[in-house]
Amino acid sequence: MEHRFNRRAFGTVDRSATNPLLESYAVLVAVELALKDALWSADGQWRKLHGVAKFAQDLIDSAHAQATPPVVYERNWKRLQDASIALKEKLSRLVCTDKKGNLSLVGDQFPNVRYLRHEDDFPADFSTSTDVEELRIATRELEAALNDCLQETGKDKVIP
Repeated sequence: MEHRFNRRAFGTVDRSATNPLLESYAVLVAVELALKDALWSADGQWRKLHGVAKFAQDLIDSAHAQATPPVVYERNWKRLQDASIALKEKLSRLVCTDKKGNLSLVGDQFPNVRYLRHEDDFPADFSTSTDVEELRIATRELEAALNDCLQETGKDKVIP
């Protein structure tokens, strides 16, 4: 199962002119689909929800289990692991509004960035433009690391 059309649609947002929040969200949708597609192909299990960092770790674990010898995967897969940890850390610091209207943190479910409480809109308890730019940087690194790992295993890049 491959969601190439969707990955291209979300992954080809104009990054030179786009707001960093929009870019991060769109690319994370493409990354999420690429991870879910790769994991489906590896174990036939469709992942629920949106835990991109968890999906990346699942893919790393799957690749290590199938590698002969495992050391072949070390450099690229370590980079993916580091990038997923960095993304999770950035997401966990972002402040948003939850589905009941309460103050919350984005956590490991990246779609919550749609409800980001930005410093331009809220007098207190908000995320800054610097936080959003750091999310963009972490998202770009995760995409690049995942591309290297997908290519190493003969799969399509995040944006095919």
